[in-house]
Amino acid sequence: MRVRPRVVVLSLLGLVVVGALLLLYSRELFGVDVIKNFFLQQLETSLRRKIEVDRIKLVVLPSVRLELSNVGVYGHDDPTHVVFQAKEIDIVLRLLPLLKKQVVAKRIFLDEPTVTLIRNRSGHWNVLAGLPSAAKDESAYQMFSRLLQIREATIQQGHITITDEARPDGVRTTKLEAVEMALKVYPGKAQGDLHISASLPAEAAPSSFSLTGTIGLSESSSSLAAEEPYSVHPAFQFDGEIETTNLRLREAADFFGPRPVPAQLQGGANLQSRIRVAPGVAGYDVVLTEIAANVDQLAITGKANMAGLLTSQPTFSITFASPTIDLKTLFARMPPQWIHPQLPGIVEQRQLGGTVEIVSATLTGATAPSPQLSLTGDFRIEKGTALIGNDRVPTQDLSATISVEPGRIRVGKVTGSYGTLQMTDGKAVVSFLMKGPGWSWTSAAT
Repeated sequence: MRVRPRVVVLSLLGLVVVGALLLLYSRELFGVDVIKNFFLQQLETSLRRKIEVDRIKLVVLPSVRLELSNVGVYGHDDPTHVVFQAKEIDIVLRLLPLLKKQVVAKRIFLDEPTVTLIRNRSGHWNVLAGLPSAAKDESAYQMFSRLLQIREATIQQGHITITDEARPDGVRTTKLEAVEMALKVYPGKAQGDLHISASLPAEAAPSSFSLTGTIGLSESSSSLAAEEPYSVHPAFQFDGEIETTNLRLREAADFFGPRPVPAQLQGGANLQSRIRVAPGVAGYDVVLTEIAANVDQLAITGKANMAGLLTSQPTFSITFASPTIDLKTLFARMPPQWIHPQLPGIVEQRQLGGTVEIVSATLTGATAPSPQLSLTGDFRIEKGTALIGNDRVPTQDLSATISVEPGRIRVGKVTGSYGTLQMTDGKAVVSFLMKGPGWSWTSAAT
């Protein structure tokens, strides 16, 4: 008996169609949603977490994808606490792994996700709890590596809450709203193009930021020792651009830096800069270059870097320049005690005033054994006023160059009215001694 190939093909196709229909309508026919149970089990096994989904729909054409509605993912350490929610998730699946009963995403779209990120007192993030690895640092690396296996990832109208309980000077919390993200990964490479934007809570004018650049796996994370108790090695590096609108400096410094935050650190920053984030000796190092920023009335250009981001002992350095600004406005932004604790008394006693140009200044900060800030640099004074000498003679229309060094201030090229005299090419040195500031003053007068 001869069997026609056409009959065999049609029979196999019919069996496939019948099998597909049985799967699609298994809930109506047998009271069990086979598709939902299968994919839900695969996702829970992959994430090591309990997942709740209202509806799972499998779409075959034009590509194999899952449509999930009202998704909730519970914490590993606390199965009653929801750490992730999303209104809709659309996942395009890779076909070959699916034939092996493995769910591997090729593209993923998340609509209105809500994420809660918590770093506990031991320095462990809740998103890493329960991930299979020999150590938490490998978990972080593996999790980010799996993310970069996705070809495209998109987030629309997201909400993120970040709580850091690990630092000894108090718990920090910040919220990101209206989060938009687009990640496109290069085929065969562990890096991709990333754009992310978000708004920050603000009482008055809107506050927001955006990042655009290249993100990838850290090349050196496996060789660095993590700082205790922060036992998670850095997993990624980023190189790109950052732009902020009305970034609230006090809130940002409170979250990323040590406490207490200086009272003078106020206002909102509009900033554009190149940014690089990479693993450091402990935590992450952040480098900003080509900075162009406005903080209320203060316009600055320069560069900055921070070492040990999100660790117990971060340090930072900012080198900047600024056009002419009123001296009182400058001291409102950069308190004179940043130069030396004795300087505020000099400012008040000598009634210093005028306008100042920041030629080049460097602000450095450290947190151990206590928060410390230091300012050095070169400045140019115009239209200055002061009380000079032991007799505190009033001076006006001062013009001078000022060099701030550790422990002393050098003043040169001083011109102006000293009482009834006209000064030319004056010089002064202010030394900060244990018993109080000392003055050394020379000038030619007419």
